[in-house]
Amino acid sequence: MGSQLRSAAGGSASRCRTRGLPGWGRLIIEIDGYEFHSSRTHYRNDRDRWNRATVQGFMTLRITAETILRNPQEFIRLVRAAMAQP
Repeated sequence: MGSQLRSAAGGSASRCRTRGLPGWGRLIIEIDGYEFHSSRTHYRNDRDRWNRATVQGFMTLRITAETILRNPQEFIRLVRAAMAQP
């Protein structure tokens, strides 16, 4: 289950895959960690993907891996609050 996001320019470099669950609507949860955001290229690609999703009406929660591991209740609170948005 999932959908593809495409930028107005189209093409394989401008797509990203999302996986949805029933009832999640247009919510994307992205787990951020230094390992995958430590280079300029990774950072730029991440911002491009985020912007494409936003333009297409998706809300993206950007959660650190540390939050999930050290404070899972905060993670759950954020997801619930995001899902409650119209």
